[in-house]
Amino acid sequence: MNVNQPLVSIIIPSYNHENYVEQAIMSVINQTYKNIELIIIDDGSKDKSPYLIKELVNRTASPKVIFETQTNMGLCKTLNKAVRMANGEFISFLASDDMYLPNRIEECVKVLSNTNANVCAVYSDGFIVDENGRKISKYSDKLRVPLCKNIYKELLLRDWIAALSVLYKKSSLLECGLFDENIEVEDYDMLLRLAQKFEFKYIPKCLFLYRRHGLNYSENTQKMLEQIEVISRKYEELYSYKNYKLALRNRDFTKLLDEINLLNIELTLRAIVYKVQKKFNVSKLHLHTDANSE
Repeated sequence: MNVNQPLVSIIIPSYNHENYVEQAIMSVINQTYKNIELIIIDDGSKDKSPYLIKELVNRTASPKVIFETQTNMGLCKTLNKAVRMANGEFISFLASDDMYLPNRIEECVKVLSNTNANVCAVYSDGFIVDENGRKISKYSDKLRVPLCKNIYKELLLRDWIAALSVLYKKSSLLECGLFDENIEVEDYDMLLRLAQKFEFKYIPKCLFLYRRHGLNYSENTQKMLEQIEVISRKYEELYSYKNYKLALRNRDFTKLLDEINLLNIELTLRAIVYKVQKKFNVSKLHLHTDANSE
């Protein structure tokens, strides 16, 4: 392995993204950082994705590409399979409808290679784009990055880290036991587990393009709602505000106030304002409690 250029394994799990998968792959091929292996696993796509990938891979001389197709196993099992195949010191994941900007891996490796042993990963800002690749906003405009070193408590309240923005140390992923195949929000769960043991380093640069289109936006929102209970059972800290989460889902703001005492007040109020504004399109939220009337 080149000491100055550690091998980076980039994993693309492909599933029914025939309109976007070639752009995703090309964004890896065009990286300024060259010591890359690209692992693509098509998880039983029913569209033309496997054919398009094969055609593109056959025309690609560099980087090294490993391409496999399989019957549908689901995302978590596919990711775990790919991690076990990976030879890189560092690992990054890219959905088959998203893209990296050309300098992403170079910037991330530069930072991660110079961090202390307790840093498991780096992550960055990026752009949200529409289905045609037009920029909508910066990712951080929608999901503010907290100014804290230990991000675990913040992650319990919200997930602001885009999965495609993270470059992991492979050793940290293995130490945490890979992705939990019983949970659909596998990236959030992995971040929580890593944050319990390690530190993360933030790069305040836009290095990726997260594509928002009708299908993935609705699916991700619904998935998040359905997995609230699953995650809360796994993390003891989440039990203390499970009712808060459920009340928020039901827009029961009176119940939300009842649950505030179970949480850190500052974090709770911040989470309430954030969640209401983002999920329910409420521009202003006025909280009235007995304390306010004294």
